[in-house]
Amino acid sequence: MLRIALALTLLSAAAAGAQDIFVYDFEQSEDFADYEGLSLSNATAEIVTPGAGGEGHCVRVPSVERRGSCALVVSRPMPVVKNLVLSFDYRTEIEEGIDGRYLGILFFDADGKQFGRWDQPFSDEWRHAQVPFATLSSPNEGVLAVGGELVRLNLYGRAPDEGRAGGRRRAGPAQPLRPRARRGRHDDRVARQHPPRG
Repeated sequence: MLRIALALTLLSAAAAGAQDIFVYDFEQSEDFADYEGLSLSNATAEIVTPGAGGEGHCVRVPSVERRGSCALVVSRPMPVVKNLVLSFDYRTEIEEGIDGRYLGILFFDADGKQFGRWDQPFSDEWRHAQVPFATLSSPNEGVLAVGGELVRLNLYGRAPDEGRAGGRRRAGPAQPLRPRARRGRHDDRVARQHPPRG
């Protein structure tokens, strides 16, 4: 079983300072159904304590089937602005004898184009991840540009198909999941995507 614990923030940093596009820190309710825009794929959810740093709450997302992945899905409009960053704390667990592959991050636009990263390592210790949108790649030739809009985000744990996948994503007040835009060296083009080779 793969379990992921998580807290999320999507933010943008304008000249006047960072602005949160969305935040899920799981402090408002202990009922997952109360969080607008969240759903699951091959998983159940439970709001638990402690979150990152031993404080607050997070969402625990264990898989329900013995298959290769489970996901927390965020479905809501996400405007693409300059220097956008997805920030989250997470930890993963998997049944003994099975090696986890990665924690995947996959955004979708309204046309089904995908933008993601597949390099967050499994760890049974809390980790903090910051993913600048300029580092996302597209497996289906999507182009991510300022002024566009994303409609869905999948955060998922991937295990070998023969293992039971499960995950925990925990969010806490210290580091909720927030996409943010940062000041930096990126221009108005957030990212130009190229399909993987091979």
